Amino acid sequence: MAVVCKTPRTIISATGFCAGCGHGIINRITAEALEELGVDKKTIMALGGVGCCSLMGFNFGVDRIGSPHGRAPSCSYRYQEAAT
Repeated sequence: MAVVCKTPRTIISATGFCAGCGHGIINRITAEALEELGVDKKTIMALGGVGCCSLMGFNFGVDRIGSPHGRAPSCSYRYQEAAT
């Protein structure tokens, strides 16, 4: 019996990461977990800093914002605080 691997619906494009870096695997596992939990794409926001992690938002069909280097945690906290 062949194992069929489906791309999660949250992922809308191929990754731009270097082969073997692991970021693409993290994206896929995150997308699979969100689907298994039944999280709606409209309730997800991707927050990226600079460098490779900023590419994540382009792979996911979700809203995204950027932040200065090293400031993603504080930006995400303030964004969540403002949204509530």
